[in-house]
Amino acid sequence: MVFDASLAAIAIERQVGALDAIRYQRCVRPELRNFLVFPGEAKFPEISSNELVFFNEKLSPDKKQAVRAALETADLLLVEGPPGTGKTTFITEVILQTLAENSNARILLTSQTHVALDHVIGAVQKTGTPVSMVRIGRLGDPRISTIAEEFLLENKIETWRLQALETGRAYLQQLAGQLHISLKAIRSVMQVKRLLVERNRSMENEHQLRELDDNLSTLSVLTDELNTSERRAVSEEAKLLRNQIDEKRLEFEYSKRSVLQLSIRRALAPITG
Repeated sequence: MVFDASLAAIAIERQVGALDAIRYQRCVRPELRNFLVFPGEAKFPEISSNELVFFNEKLSPDKKQAVRAALETADLLLVEGPPGTGKTTFITEVILQTLAENSNARILLTSQTHVALDHVIGAVQKTGTPVSMVRIGRLGDPRISTIAEEFLLENKIETWRLQALETGRAYLQQLAGQLHISLKAIRSVMQVKRLLVERNRSMENEHQLRELDDNLSTLSVLTDELNTSERRAVSEEAKLLRNQIDEKRLEFEYSKRSVLQLSIRRALAPITG
């Protein structure tokens, strides 16, 4: 019998990476480390006395209080409760209240299980309130419920593409009419502008790539002068730099290809019309 532990190893590696990001303050909220170690540093929510109209009026008083606290929290809010105590209902209300206050708000909902995410998606749908949602996951994954399938990224991309094309086409036609010039002339100007943007991006990526290479070379030189614990810290930093270099190199190669393709299109434009 052979055991394949590759998926478990990947999961553990991601968890270690997340812990390192918090430890070395490389996460989106660098202060998260201090909040976890010193919870007292987090600001206590100042619950407003303003009347709040709840989407779900059947919420119990304690849940309504928790929703108010969530909306007023500047840092972190921890809500505990065993299964069946209404955490999904609470999350749904917080989502709807946040979007009611700011329709352009972006909310990231994550969980250890697919079931928990899909329960919230289903609960939001049942309210009848239109909410634009994207479900991250693999197409065809049996762990993703049928309720959430329509929100999978793969199922929404084509719709977005067609909407963007139609919106862009209508805008260009309107602009051409306002300026009393041809649509072809506007497209030509936009093509030149895009070429300049991509060229500048390519130059910036090349400059950043050189800087990262220089930083990695500096770390390699310093390693010989450090003790064991310092070497370990430098090794972690070098690993991060190598990952950044790989990502930046991919960006650089992509931007170079984009510049080349746009240059060819621009050169052929007078011929193809």
